[in-house]
Amino acid sequence: QLYFYRGLAELNSGQLVSAGKDFWTADKQCGISDKEKNLLRHLSDSCINLANTMAQQNQWASAVLEFSRSLTIDTSDYALYKRAECYLAMNRSDSAISDLDKLAARNQLYRNEYSKRGRAYSRLGKFEKANKHFETAVMQFPADTIAFYCKGQSEVNQKNYKAAIISLEQSVKLSPSDS
Repeated sequence: QLYFYRGLAELNSGQLVSAGKDFWTADKQCGISDKEKNLLRHLSDSCINLANTMAQQNQWASAVLEFSRSLTIDTSDYALYKRAECYLAMNRSDSAISDLDKLAARNQLYRNEYSKRGRAYSRLGKFEKANKHFETAVMQFPADTIAFYCKGQSEVNQKNYKAAIISLEQSVKLSPSDS
């Protein structure tokens, strides 16, 4: 139990890496009781709820911290995806791509994952990589207005104007009121 409670203390004092190691050690050495697992699950859910509130208030750094705290306890795909969204809002594209790549490695498919990864690569000026992700987005989700819009923007940045027009026209067709 020493590792478990030290992990809780470290988690609450912001020492996320140490906390994660202690939770792992506690579980491997003597197992974590159902009561302790429920406590961790509750703590993880609380972190996610607080992070979502912070994100709604555009307090991105605080949201990232809370999603990271949750991920120390439970490697939730949802928390990882939402943290990537926050990183994008903070213009930390490399961090967003890292989280989105972790999701892809787990074979988790979120509706806007490819568009978000494409936007992150666009912000880094890596338009060819961005286009590959936008292409995947529009193939996976052919009714995704945002994917076509972002693909069009990326094509303009590469001076592929004919392809840009096609993508942007598709975006308008899908959602004329948003254009």
